[in-house]
Amino acid sequence: MEFLPFAAFLLVVMLIGFVLQQAQYVAHYWRAIYKPVFFEVEPTPSEEIREIWSEHVAALEPLGFRRVLEYRFTSFTGHAEYGVCLQRDSSGDFALFATSANMDTQVPVRVSVCSAFADGSVLQSAPGVIRILPGNPPGLESVAAGAGTYEVFVQRHEETVAARHTPRASIEAPELLRRIESSWRAYLEEQAREGRLEVLPERNGYAWNLRSAIRIHYAMYRYQRQVAAMAKEAERRRLREQQSESEESRSADGVAEDQTEATPPQVARVPVSLEAEFYRASEVQPVRAPSVALRLKLLFVTLVLGLISFSVLFDLELALVLLCILTIHEGGHFLAMRATGHENLSVFFLPFLGAAAMGTKQNASLRDSVVVLLAGPLPGLLAGLLLAQWIGLGRYRILDMMVVTAVLLNYLNLLPFVPLDGGRVVVHLLMSKHVYGRIVFQIIAALAFLVVGLLTKDPILFAFAFLAGAGLPTGIRQARTLADLMAHASRDEDGEENGRLAAMFHRLRELGLGTLPYVRKAQLIRSVRELQKAPDAGVEERVGWAAVYLTALVATPFWIYSTVLLHLGWFHR
Repeated sequence: MEFLPFAAFLLVVMLIGFVLQQAQYVAHYWRAIYKPVFFEVEPTPSEEIREIWSEHVAALEPLGFRRVLEYRFTSFTGHAEYGVCLQRDSSGDFALFATSANMDTQVPVRVSVCSAFADGSVLQSAPGVIRILPGNPPGLESVAAGAGTYEVFVQRHEETVAARHTPRASIEAPELLRRIESSWRAYLEEQAREGRLEVLPERNGYAWNLRSAIRIHYAMYRYQRQVAAMAKEAERRRLREQQSESEESRSADGVAEDQTEATPPQVARVPVSLEAEFYRASEVQPVRAPSVALRLKLLFVTLVLGLISFSVLFDLELALVLLCILTIHEGGHFLAMRATGHENLSVFFLPFLGAAAMGTKQNASLRDSVVVLLAGPLPGLLAGLLLAQWIGLGRYRILDMMVVTAVLLNYLNLLPFVPLDGGRVVVHLLMSKHVYGRIVFQIIAALAFLVVGLLTKDPILFAFAFLAGAGLPTGIRQARTLADLMAHASRDEDGEENGRLAAMFHRLRELGLGTLPYVRKAQLIRSVRELQKAPDAGVEERVGWAAVYLTALVATPFWIYSTVLLHLGWFHR
């Protein structure tokens, strides 16, 4: 076996995986429906949230800032964050501290200093500003003041204010919030006029076009890198200050220098109640479905890319045969999803890999899931075998190629290995609520690909074995966490919804996972809730569908032998 084909295929698969992940992020921004923001004054946040602010409020008090009000801010996407507004000696200068569940665990408070001007505008300074959204809100200018102490931060803001040569306005805190809210509302209308936002009257909101969604994703990527860099710089500064204080203390006491272990930073934790509230808002966040025209464009573009990629691996004739077989396979999934009431259906090709049919349905039954999974390989198998039986083989080369490829690919897809359709059928039938079910079949798949790869010395199979096994350590750790959360959630089934969610977020902290990004914690909890909602079918129904699957799995090889292999003379050579 040569190493180069294995490495090349693995690299291509990893690249495609990266591109698909980025496309998923872009789709998130494209599908989200945005609505005007609004502030709610004095929402009485919890004491835990006030405790997060307390250190920052105390740091600004020597500079003349005083707490004047608390607020709740609802963003474009319906997510809430709680904040406190400080005013500086009854002037037009304010400081805003905001806390959201979706913030970085090392930076749980977003800070900005604002000044209001007589022309109705507002200047807002933040430690680091990257233009995530295209354009600027009218009347609201955001500038980067850089990192450092609050004294330096406020001083840089004052320098920016002085450079504007515009008189300040002496207003109260509610008027400042009203100005910011009005600026963001005007921003949505302006972006809609310029064509970056699409108006959705039936959803009473807006949505970004594809180009803007790509730009926002790239800006968000840069922003996350900046936040990570700021957190690292703050940690280095803390360690330097700690080392300096330690050296001064040893010098004053006349103690010889020794090695002192640094204490870990104290990470302020977002309250679990806020995380639960944020999660609930995400569940009901409205999204738009792609239009039929857009789905057809996606199908056509990926079809062309698929043809090019398969032509690189095989000759053009076999590439066309593969595309035809994949279309029938995914078409079966598509029609089954449509028949079982799935929504947002789409089909697209994956260059060098295959194709996929996507759709969503809340609380799909066991019957729905199994029918959709079997509707891919079974029609292709039946079509290939019936074609071979009725027309016969050995007459036309292209027909022989289509039959053999269709039978081979679709039967392999029936095998009980995750992520193949057959493996997913077995997981649904036997382990739909068992968190280790997918791991068991993933191990079986990795070993099967490895053994067959050793026997055939095929580098592609070695690549599949590597991909199947590479995610096992992470998958096992995740399964262990999900099993613990499932057991914890089952003891609190009668509790209130927000209380159950908060308990699961709290359990993640007890497991030492509290410092994970909110998005990662939300994914774990979403997986638990999906497992809880998995169809609880009876034994008779499971046995019935298992009989259908086993019949197809066991009977097909005999049909293949009598219809295809004997006609082609594979056992007479």
